[in-house]
Amino acid sequence: MKLPSKLAAGSAVAALVFGLASPALATNLKTKHGNETVGCNVAWDASAVMNTQLTNKTEGYSGLMVDRNGDPVNGFTNGGYIKSVWPTNEEDEPHYTKGDPGLLEVTHFYNGGSEDNKGLVAVKGTQPNWRTVVATDYAIKNAKVTLHAPADMKVEAWSYLPSDRLNGDTPFDVNGYLHKWGKPYDSYTYPSTAEKVASDDGNGNVTLDLGDLNAKDGRVLQLTGQMIPGERMDQNYVASATLTGEYDPEAGIKDCPTPAPTDTSDPTPSESGEPTPSESGNPTPSESGEPTPSQSGNPTPSESGTATPSASGSATATPLESTTSAPAPGSDAPSDDAPQPGDNGDGGDNGGDGDNGGNLPRTGSDAVAPLLAAGGALLLVGAGVLLVARRRRS
Repeated sequence: MKLPSKLAAGSAVAALVFGLASPALATNLKTKHGNETVGCNVAWDASAVMNTQLTNKTEGYSGLMVDRNGDPVNGFTNGGYIKSVWPTNEEDEPHYTKGDPGLLEVTHFYNGGSEDNKGLVAVKGTQPNWRTVVATDYAIKNAKVTLHAPADMKVEAWSYLPSDRLNGDTPFDVNGYLHKWGKPYDSYTYPSTAEKVASDDGNGNVTLDLGDLNAKDGRVLQLTGQMIPGERMDQNYVASATLTGEYDPEAGIKDCPTPAPTDTSDPTPSESGEPTPSESGNPTPSESGEPTPSQSGNPTPSESGTATPSASGSATATPLESTTSAPAPGSDAPSDDAPQPGDNGDGGDNGGDGDNGGNLPRTGSDAVAPLLAAGGALLLVGAGVLLVARRRRS
């Protein structure tokens, strides 16, 4: 691809160097790609060397004075592009198969005059210019572009020019100007940067906060200097530019993945906000005020006097489990240690309050003697009743 030029081959050196407003071919055969973006973090880099006597064999810069087809370029302003960001067009094939998602380049030229108009030595009024063109295929958030002029280029001062003042005090239509360059420049829109506040340190370093760039947006910024008379113009002066920002992950850019969808599955009980049993307000038995078995007054087997099974399977009462002593074998009388009827275990005095003084019901072998006594008494009463009845009949 060759861009249109206002200059014919064989024009005088003075025309090439001074008053140049023609477009520059911003990539050469050995130009490197400057897209160093990682993930969603945009990082573009561009650099160029300006030397009025640059050749395709200049040490360290070979291959930078021919175009991508290998043909010689028209003057140093169309050569010297060390690194750039550029998209690939069909007419670029087969030489460049790798395309970038936009443009970043550092074009360069001189205005003014030189000693004997040979472009060798600066005179009063010689102006070096470094112009950065940036454009993007995808939206970029928080975009910032920085331009660094060569530290070894001796100038009286550097000045930042917004895009609509590239022609001095005469209003300049930068959008129309770049669209005349053809592809790929005419694929983007270049609004004025006049409203943007540049951070300029006065030493040839300027940063422009571009804010959020939409897809197919472009910008232009320029540094112009006043070269010190007597300085050589046939030296290798290198300037650079960078662009930083963030891609929107929703744009579907390769290597800037779309965020994974939010998990909409049912939450676990601990995540759902529903209280767990200990949080629900339903008290546990120990919290509810309801007595546990040991607190309810219902005796446990060891307290009730009920005999526990022995190893043989029959019920026996241990001394600790019994509240009375069974009569000795072969004896009709209770043991001397056994409480007598009416004895509640505290000397027979129940305090007259009608309760059992804490005694538990007699069960098992402990209840046999009282039951036999009661049975005998009932038999005697029954016998007396029968005798009375018979005497009345007779």
